[in-house]
Amino acid sequence: MQPIFGLKANDRLSVISGLLVGRDDLGLTWAKASSNLSGEDAPSIASVTDASPEGRIRQYNVAAFALLKYMMTPKQRIDVGVREEYRKGETSNAFRVAYVGQAGEAWTWKLLFGSAFAMPVPRQLTFGGSTKPNPDLVAEKATSVEAGIYYNKDNLSIQLSPYLTWNSNVVDVVDGKFENANEKQISQMFSKFF
Repeated sequence: MQPIFGLKANDRLSVISGLLVGRDDLGLTWAKASSNLSGEDAPSIASVTDASPEGRIRQYNVAAFALLKYMMTPKQRIDVGVREEYRKGETSNAFRVAYVGQAGEAWTWKLLFGSAFAMPVPRQLTFGGSTKPNPDLVAEKATSVEAGIYYNKDNLSIQLSPYLTWNSNVVDVVDGKFENANEKQISQMFSKFF
């Protein structure tokens, strides 16, 4: 369920917010069983393999978000976004603030700072595969700084966007098991011309 609420106070301010309530129903391990449908003692190509969960775990989560857009002038805007999620007794949050400006009809620029999180997927938490799952994994976290300048005119478009991201609690495989084991830093310049 995800109700969304909106507010537009005037032409300069708008707010969008919402609430998400969910339940994850996850299988802890999986058992495989085969049946011989031919009635013979020897295995047959008509054998059927079935997989079913052995034990389940249910996890509840609640998340709330809000996005505020404020027009300082007709060509300058500030966006602020927040998200909070409660899952497995832990709270994770994301935040973003951005400034977007324009000059004339062709030039646009932006500055952005933000933090985000990514929850582990069921395969990493409980699914019994070739890599051992870990139900104690926590969310991966990232903090980023980005700038961008854009030129769009008639049939010409140019984009230049450098950014820097710091990641922590990165999920990796250590000794055959998923772990929050790494920290990474990514620095990149993205450019596009057409």
